[in-house]
Amino acid sequence: MSENKNLDAGLEQIKKELSSIKYGSLHITVQDGVIVLIEKNEKYKIR
Repeated sequence: MSENKNLDAGLEQIKKELSSIKYGSLHITVQDGVIVLIEKNEKYKIR
């Protein structure tokens, strides 16, 4: 059950980060089937 809570928390965090990015990337690191790290790289275009 704890594994499902961790997965749900990780997926919620991914959704939050995706909705806040306009241009960039999201890198998700998984270890033994568990999300252990979420990195956000946001870029800004100057026109």
